[in-house]
Amino acid sequence: MSSLLLAEIFTLSLSNSNVACFELNPKIERNEGNKLSFHLNRNLPRISVVWHQGYFYALSKIDNGSNYKLSQEEWQEILESVQDLLKDYKERCFQVKLIEIAQMSPSIKAQLACQILSKPQTKFEIPDAIPL
Repeated sequence: MSSLLLAEIFTLSLSNSNVACFELNPKIERNEGNKLSFHLNRNLPRISVVWHQGYFYALSKIDNGSNYKLSQEEWQEILESVQDLLKDYKERCFQVKLIEIAQMSPSIKAQLACQILSKPQTKFEIPDAIPL
């Protein structure tokens, strides 16, 4: 199933209160971005992260209306801790820069939806009206 089709099926209504976008300096290539986003996902159970065309997009879980959006300094610390776990990234120095986003493309929303659905602790409440 294509990313665009998934974005149409799983209509996500996202607000800027729980979505972050950041880039790394120096810039990284696709394979590095995918690797880092994979490891960020593994180490952040409340946040789903995808890399797309030079930017990381993060969607955090909101519990009981409370915001869980991280600051630039917190992202920097998290990145450094993930780098310490990866032998080919330990000696590299990256700087995190938060980016304001106006709107996410359907492709990015679809990638985030896939990440959310693939997290083992994702739970869905089934409405009473749906027979099992």
